[in-house]
Amino acid sequence: MANWYYLDSDKRQGPINDSRLKWLSGEGAIADTDLVWTNGMNDWQPFGEIKANIGHIGQILDADEEACAECYRSFARNEMLKFGDSFICASCKPVFVQKLKEGVVVASDTVYGGFWQRFWAKILDAIILWVVNMVLSLVNIFIFMRGGESTFSLAGTLITWALQIMISAGYATYFVGSRGATPGKMALNLKVVTANGDSVSYGRALARYFAEIVSGMTLGIGYIIAAFDTEKKALHDIICKTRVVKN
Repeated sequence: MANWYYLDSDKRQGPINDSRLKWLSGEGAIADTDLVWTNGMNDWQPFGEIKANIGHIGQILDADEEACAECYRSFARNEMLKFGDSFICASCKPVFVQKLKEGVVVASDTVYGGFWQRFWAKILDAIILWVVNMVLSLVNIFIFMRGGESTFSLAGTLITWALQIMISAGYATYFVGSRGATPGKMALNLKVVTANGDSVSYGRALARYFAEIVSGMTLGIGYIIAAFDTEKKALHDIICKTRVVKN
């Protein structure tokens, strides 16, 4: 079975196996015009030109060779470092070991959540929280404004504001900590994991909520950088060492 690589916004992704490649194609993540490559192919080719022969292409591979997961050149297996399903050549070993220390290495079949997927998931979560906040505001108006005194109005506003923050923080912490995703992310089949693919703890989920505020304070740049990052990391992902992946 071949180890495939594909280009996503000119960024190399992989290696993935034959089954994963076909699944991604079926999900629309890989189009017929997207370039793919595996060991034994002379050059990158459009997926549409080779998809009918995916199961046979792996047979042309030299049994004693593998493609390096870092530089994707072919080397003899006995000259390479094996990590999980990936092989690393001697030249790339120092870089790979450093990534291991930093917790950057992710499972070979990982597909990161794209910028627009994350955007729409955020919109869905915002709508849910907006409904909750609207209810709180109506309760504030009903309870505190009946007295007609400004003191009650100010107290009601402060209490409502504090509750909204607590609910928003609790919403993100509970769902990410217990299920790995907020309802918005669940709807888009996204999941938040650590840099090495583990589940996120409640503590890290809470820290990520407040780190996301920092992403917003940068005029949205903290969010936008996810569109250009190889692993689709936003600023709060970098701060908390998390990743958003396809579930």
